[in-house]
Amino acid sequence: MKALLRRAKHYSPLALYLVKSPGARQVIFYIMAIWGMIIAVVSATSLPTNYTLERLITWAIGFLSAAGIVIHIRSAEDKARMAARLLVTVSVAGGIIKLFLP
Repeated sequence: MKALLRRAKHYSPLALYLVKSPGARQVIFYIMAIWGMIIAVVSATSLPTNYTLERLITWAIGFLSAAGIVIHIRSAEDKARMAARLLVTVSVAGGIIKLFLP
């Protein structure tokens, strides 16, 4: 498990889809979801207070991770869990893009 996470740290969004073990996939999912929320917090708090629209967009991107966690916990179906993984991936990718692009 440690070797898997060590190899997957550079490709964590991809690891979320390529890992076959459900336990490892769940660990990677929660780490990515928390990472998406941290990116949103850092991005939103780094903006000036008069950039209200940009801050709301950033918080909405972070909210996608929270929605992904809720969907993942409440559903046992594979399709719903895939939707949760997609939400988390969009949250992390969107948060990084929003953080570095104005």
